[in-house]
Amino acid sequence: MSTLIFPEDNDYTDTFTFICECGLFKDRLHNYNMYFQQTEQAFKQADKELQKELIEKIETSKSEDEKEHWYQSYGWDLSLQQSEYPSILRESLFISLYNLLEFHLNHLCEMLEPVADHNFTYKDVAGQGYQRAITFLQLTLAFEKNDLPENQFLSEANRIRNRIVHGGSILSSSPTDRINKFIASHTHLLGGSPGYRIVIKSEFIEECMDRMGKLFQYLSEQSIEYHQVQTGDQAGT
Repeated sequence: MSTLIFPEDNDYTDTFTFICECGLFKDRLHNYNMYFQQTEQAFKQADKELQKELIEKIETSKSEDEKEHWYQSYGWDLSLQQSEYPSILRESLFISLYNLLEFHLNHLCEMLEPVADHNFTYKDVAGQGYQRAITFLQLTLAFEKNDLPENQFLSEANRIRNRIVHGGSILSSSPTDRINKFIASHTHLLGGSPGYRIVIKSEFIEECMDRMGKLFQYLSEQSIEYHQVQTGDQAGT
């Protein structure tokens, strides 16, 4: 995997540094995706093997009581592989993906700050995390947040991230709650009823990774163009 070392004084002066930042994010996002796919497949394989064992036990059982014994014996382990373990994986990876995205968005902001054509710093921008970085980049690069479908989706998904981290993954009991409405309109990606636990499907993780990649690519390209205009540096292009 690529390794990128930044100067300690945060004096980012060349276009190549932005290109490296984008490449590093892509590399790390790819690694997250590989980890996700391989781990999900491991759960499916373990479930398949358990079900095979259970069928063999049932077929050789001599009574209904013995069959019931095996159903109960394997029930919990099957539940872990089919539901509990994938849920833990998806929630933890979902949180980690936002940590990754915010880390690299912060770098973009820090690299742009020295050449930004405004009289405020990154620290002056209100908010925190993903939204703070997007706001700074919007104000610096002069794009409209609503013009980016990826940002609209990831901003709503970020609310789910906050609910998982700060609310124990439990949804509001109000059907009109913003997160509940988002889930209701994305049932192919998410599940969960008002007042109950959020259900993250594997498709949601894949969708988030895809949109994060597209968003960071766009913001990197805009940052490079802005940096070149501000400094006249055409290196690496």
